[in-house]
Amino acid sequence: MHDSVTVHMSASPEVVWGLLSDVTRIGELSPETFEAEWVGDATGPAVGARFRGHVKRNGRGPTYWTTCRVSECEPGKVFAFAVHSPARVFKGDGDMVGKRMHFSVTRTRTKNGVSLGALHAE
Repeated sequence: MHDSVTVHMSASPEVVWGLLSDVTRIGELSPETFEAEWVGDATGPAVGARFRGHVKRNGRGPTYWTTCRVSECEPGKVFAFAVHSPARVFKGDGDMVGKRMHFSVTRTRTKNGVSLGALHAE
């Protein structure tokens, strides 16, 4: 399954990207993942960094932890990660990937010249 959405907001791409890539604030933005933390040596967003999220599926349960790995990270532009799942097929890169999340942030202009951040999520 593949879905995408584009959202325009009154914020710079850098601010939008900063919110998306700070996984410790995921509980403020996600209806399912109510907390997350960097794991291992990771202290922030970088390709290869891992974090784990505490999920309450569909707001009802089950409740569980899942580990994610950052796959793309370009400050102010792209933040993407793979959600690991032992229930999925082995992808050959050493990871069991259940879902991939990809966020790209771009700068757009409006009629009055204000620059907005446009978030495209897949």
